[in-house]
Amino acid sequence: MLAAAVCAALASRSPALAAPTAADSGSPSVAALTICEQADRASGEEKTRLLDRGLELAEQAVDRDGSDAKAHFAVFCNLGKKTQSAGPSVRQVFVIDRLKREIDSALKLSPDDPAMLTAKGAFLMKLPSLLGGDEEEGKALLHKALSKDPNNQVARRYLSQEE
Repeated sequence: MLAAAVCAALASRSPALAAPTAADSGSPSVAALTICEQADRASGEEKTRLLDRGLELAEQAVDRDGSDAKAHFAVFCNLGKKTQSAGPSVRQVFVIDRLKREIDSALKLSPDDPAMLTAKGAFLMKLPSLLGGDEEEGKALLHKALSKDPNNQVARRYLSQEE
């Protein structure tokens, strides 16, 4: 459930996940997003180590600059994957609330970012309604992501799964 939304975010290309620019060099939020993407190619202890480090960098970036949309998105990414890797537990209910806050903060700061729109849309579609999922809002966000990036194959795929 959590991995689907996070993977959707990383699979779509957007400014949040673009190759770092000179202005981004040394940016903890960009480093945290890169680590989150690298974690998909790791397993076991290495994956856990990467996600722990990515989350640490993302949280530092949020602490340093709460207006950094990429930092909030990096928390969403690393924490979501870390939680998914840990397997089902009661703790996930509390983590879901934090994930919602982080993706909402990222979108408030960067409301037109296709990857963030796709991530939240997929998250809302995959999350059970009892935990705050909303299929209609999720679809609307995926359509908005497509309006910003018509080549967003991830948003398209999520929408086609629901037809």
